[in-house]
Parts: sequence; structure tokens; C-alpha cells
Amino acid sequence: MYVLLILTIIFPFLLFSFSSTISKATYPKRITMELYIGRAQPAFMAVASTEKMLVLEKKQYKNLTSTFNNIEVSQDIFGSFYAEDVLVVKWSTHSLTIWDISPGSREELLEELRSNEDFIVRLEISYIHIGDGGKTSERSFGKSTIIPPLPALDRKRLIQMVETDTDTQTVVRLPLLFPKFLLIKKDSLPESLPLMEDPNKELQGFDQKDNKEMLPDPRRMRNLLVRLNANDSKWWQMREECSINDDNYLYYLKDLVLNDCDEIVLYVFNEKVLPGTFLKMVQYGILGLYIIYFMVIVEIIKSLITKIDDIWLLNLPDVDKVLRKCMEVYVVRDMKNYELESALFDELIYIMRSRETLIKLTRYEDSDYDPTFITPGSSMN
Repeated sequence: MYVLLILTIIFPFLLFSFSSTISKATYPKRITMELYIGRAQPAFMAVASTEKMLVLEKKQYKNLTSTFNNIEVSQDIFGSFYAEDVLVVKWSTHSLTIWDISPGSREELLEELRSNEDFIVRLEISYIHIGDGGKTSERSFGKSTIIPPLPALDRKRLIQMVETDTDTQTVVRLPLLFPKFLLIKKDSLPESLPLMEDPNKELQGFDQKDNKEMLPDPRRMRNLLVRLNANDSKWWQMREECSINDDNYLYYLKDLVLNDCDEIVLYVFNEKVLPGTFLKMVQYGILGLYIIYFMVIVEIIKSLITKIDDIWLLNLPDVDKVLRKCMEVYVVRDMKNYELESALFDELIYIMRSRETLIKLTRYEDSDYDPTFITPGSSMN
């Protein structure tokens, strides 16, 4: 019995210990990236198909870990993942959709750009997540950056892009907007990983009001460059900034496995999830653990109460007197004297209700024990 009880308690903990071994990595089937330039409709949209999502091999993962081995937090991050947990996502630098904006909306956008207010640009990465037990949910990662008012150079360039109907080589820099390394959690929102260094130890160009998200910084985020192409139609082009003046690019990203400046490359770290059957076992194990604890506490309380009863029951030396009272009830019942039976039964109940009365009734004749006997309606002086 005790062995079974111990095994029942230990079983859920055994399940937890093997959960990392039994868990498996799941990959989103479709990852979409959208850039919003002050409007409700995205200006840039790119979708990564299955062919553009690559799972790292062991040799490639070794290249990734060795590249960042001098970053303090990298060892803790890489220690929690294996090669099959890392997915490399590649997007085209050209938007899938043309920039179809009405003349009225373009004038409103130009008014916002010419104003003295900060202009907000937002990037969103959305995907379908497969969680524990195969449950799917739509999740997204979003970051905002600001372009300062005029006479800021990037603000002037963006106005020039929107105003002109011809193709230009003008490029606008969006600081610290793209998460190079993204952690997809199994039970919460994704977050960017701090795998890079912050040479200047300062933040720039972020939306302070975006308080529901972690503030972007050079350890987590990368700069983006955007330009507007115009021919028969207009479409946006976006790419990651790759400059030898950038220490993070020069020392970490330039030779990083599968990284390519001709595409937008994202490294996704996927937390492993539990299969449906194993998840139910863990859930039932936790429930069973609480039930076992409750049963143990109840049994302990019952055993304490039983021992107290045993103590006073042992102080009933002559129980034959109580037995005779019980027999009298049966005798008068056989004689069909129900009125007397009721009276005897009431007397028996009164005796059994008081341990003091029981002890007094069952004492031996030569016993010196003589407790005060309180009858109904009487009072103690």
C-alpha cells in the first residue's frame, strides 16, 4: 500500500523529468512579415513559404553557436535548444503587393510626414503556432520605430518618395526594427533574443509608448532600409542593413550560416511542445498528485480522531451495563411495548451522547470515580 502510494506521488515528477526528451519541435507552416507606414494597410508584405524555411543541421548549428560564443547570454540560450529547434526563415526583399494608395490618402500621409509630430513605422511578424497537444493559435510579434520630424534626413527622404511618381534610389533607414533572432514560445507571445552586442550602449529610434513590448536595442534588433520602386505601379522594397561599419554585422552576421543580405533572414528558435497523449498524462498526473495529498491529510486526521476515541473507550471498564441497556430495547420491542421502547431508546441516546455519563455508568461498584452527573433540566452549582 505504501509502495503504491509512493509510486503514485513520484509518477508525475517522472513525467516532468522526461518531458524534454519526449517533447518535439513544431514549425509554423506560414510566416508573414508586414510593414506599416503610418497607415492601416501594410505598405510592404512578404510571405515565407515552406521552401524558404530551413531547419538547421548539426554542423550549421555548431557554426551558429560558435559565432556567438563570446556573448554571455548565448550559452544559456543555446543550451536550451538543439539543431532541429532552429528554423531559418527567408523573405524576398520585394513586397508581394503593390502600393495602391488613393490621391486623398497620399495627401493625408504627406500631411502627417510634414507635421512636427514623430512618424511611427511598425513591423509585424505573424504566424500560426502549433502548441501543446497540437492546438493551433495565431500569434504575432510587433515592433515600432519613429522617424523624427523635419529637418531629419530620413523624414525628408520619405516625403520625397511619397511625393514623386518616378523611381528613385532614395533609401530610408528604419532603426532597430527587425528581430534577427526570434524565440517562439509554446505558451506565450514571442520575443527577440539578445544574441548580439551593443557597442554604443544606447537606444535609438524606438516608440516609448509601446509599453506592452520590450524596448528594442542593438542586441536584439537590426536596422532596415526601405525604398519605393515606381514604374507602371508602385511597390516597396525592404532589406536588412549590412554595413561593415556595423560591428554586429562585421563580426557576427557577415559569415553567419545561411545569412544573406539579398534576402531578409530571420532565425527562429522554437520551444518544444508535448504530444497530445503525453500532455494528458501530465495533466492527469498533476490532478492525481493533489488527490493523493488530500487523501493522505484526511487519513492523518481520521487516525488522530480514532486514537482519541480509543483513549476514552479504554476507560469503560464494565461495558456489560451498556449492553444490558441495549438488550432491554430489543426485549421491549419483541413485547410490542413501543412506548417503553421509545423511553429506553431515549435513555440510551442520552447515555451515549456523554462520555462522562458512559464512564460513570460503566464503573465498578468499588470504584472511587464519581463524576458529576448532569441530567436534562438541571444545572451545576
